[in-house]
Amino acid sequence: MYLSNLQKVLQQNGWFYWPYFVLVSVAAVIQATYHQFDISLWVNSHHHSALDFIFKHLTHLGDGLFAAVVCGIILAFYRTYFWSSIFCVYVPAIITQILKRLVFANHLRPAAKMSAYTQLHYVEGITIHTQNSFPSGHSTGAFALFLFLALLIPNKKLGIVFLALALLAAFTRVYLLQHFFEDVFLGSVIAVTCTTLLFTLFETKRATKK
Repeated sequence: MYLSNLQKVLQQNGWFYWPYFVLVSVAAVIQATYHQFDISLWVNSHHHSALDFIFKHLTHLGDGLFAAVVCGIILAFYRTYFWSSIFCVYVPAIITQILKRLVFANHLRPAAKMSAYTQLHYVEGITIHTQNSFPSGHSTGAFALFLFLALLIPNKKLGIVFLALALLAAFTRVYLLQHFFEDVFLGSVIAVTCTTLLFTLFETKRATKK
């Protein structure tokens, strides 16, 4: 029953999954073709004051606090989905934190690894971190949250909007020199995989109670 429900979840939410699968495939090619420094330098070289302002704020879409606010709204309007929202959003985040702090604790962030590049553009007002780069917690948080919303909302065409928001949040991490491309890439994969499997598990349990 779980596998059939998983297939159903994937089919019903094609507006999120299909574009994501295409994008993650393209991202894998980029990963294999270009050095992480080259990707960061290219993104950083296309900075603009308007983008600085926008991305400085959009990056908070991946914050745990923002996710907590959204889960609170879910509690108010979709009470029966509250605990599934907590697990689907925060379990991927916890996995990422374990990986970045215990397994990949020695992975430095762009500001530390690329300190020799004097032309780097830093956005004013952003505290630049140097440790625990891999994988990206903000990217995991954003993809887990917005995928859950895509799975929850009846209008499935909004999936493409939620995907765009998750992508923007992840992109800001590279733009702001907080993470490398590989960090946000893996963060998104962890989030999409875990949130999908957990949501399907909750839906399967919900169906068996009916």
